[in-house]
Amino acid sequence: VGISALPAGEVSAQPPTGENAWAECLRDLKRTLEGGRVFVLGRGRRYALRDPSKAVGDISREACGEAFDELSRAISRELSAQASAQRAPAPEADLAHKAHFDDSAGGCVRLGDDAAATPPQADEADRGRLEQLTRRVAANISVAPGIQAVLFHDLPPALWQPTFVVCVGQDQVRVMTLAFVGEPVAGDRPSCKRTPYLLKVLTADLAADAAPPPSKYAVCMADEAVESTLGHLHRLEPCVLAAAAVGRWEGVEGMNMVLRNTTQEARIAASRAQARMTDKDKADGGERRQRHPPPSPVQGCRQVGDRAARMRANFEQRAQSPAVGGPSAPAPRAPRGGSCSYPASRGMPLEATAAGVSVLADGFSVRSVAG
Repeated sequence: VGISALPAGEVSAQPPTGENAWAECLRDLKRTLEGGRVFVLGRGRRYALRDPSKAVGDISREACGEAFDELSRAISRELSAQASAQRAPAPEADLAHKAHFDDSAGGCVRLGDDAAATPPQADEADRGRLEQLTRRVAANISVAPGIQAVLFHDLPPALWQPTFVVCVGQDQVRVMTLAFVGEPVAGDRPSCKRTPYLLKVLTADLAADAAPPPSKYAVCMADEAVESTLGHLHRLEPCVLAAAAVGRWEGVEGMNMVLRNTTQEARIAASRAQARMTDKDKADGGERRQRHPPPSPVQGCRQVGDRAARMRANFEQRAQSPAVGGPSAPAPRAPRGGSCSYPASRGMPLEATAAGVSVLADGFSVRSVAG
């Protein structure tokens, strides 16, 4: 079942209130980090944010607290580096062991352990603002905003291959979510399930002092040639990096201009080219079809049956009726071997026997018979 009108709108995701609600938010963050689908984008590159815990599936209070602290350090590191303009690359000899190309992270550069160094200690006020900012970010590294968006439009409450990007630039921090939504669903595992539709949710600036406005979401046609949200993120990355560098996100909000569905465009172009065929060409094609209609299987069978009836009647007439103005017509001469065979019958019984000729009921077999 496809989506007739591509949805778009706004959705709000506020940090949870209450100890139980916040604990559930931290567990979701921990599981998402384990899945390897959280990225930090800023200073002209993107890298994966990994779960600091070595125990997979550990959602204890301590493990969830470590995941929150890792997210907080990543945000603080990016903001501090951009504020102090520390963009000078390290020597190539040092980069050899600090970074490597990570295919599993969607073709991004994954930094090594040295990149996780704790930033300089901030004062108490800065730590309070950082914790508030991290809570806002953590609340959006969740499928909850996307589920709200699809439920607004009566779509199935499922987000396939959700991917989250923490975008840092120009003292702004935003979270972008990409996920497949709608139906039909293809793929044999949850990690590779996809649909023809891609949901994008982009928050406002979460680093603002005031409460951020609602996030904007939109659904667009996914390119059939790209089977993962990481692939779509790779295509969006130049636009997102440019937006983070200048602090203007209008281009990312108009995602349909970036995620051009080349496969769909080719089909539309072919359909339009076919529609441009003139009425005269269509009429000429119809006349040609009328002049040369395809043979009908039913008519072919009737023709074979009529031929058999004519052959049978001809042989019976020649065998039983004397020729006009002369003696009786001689029986048809048989070839050597004493029989004259047409295509074999299907076991039909003998219908007529006369002097010198025998005709089977199907009219295709003839043999000489003694008079």
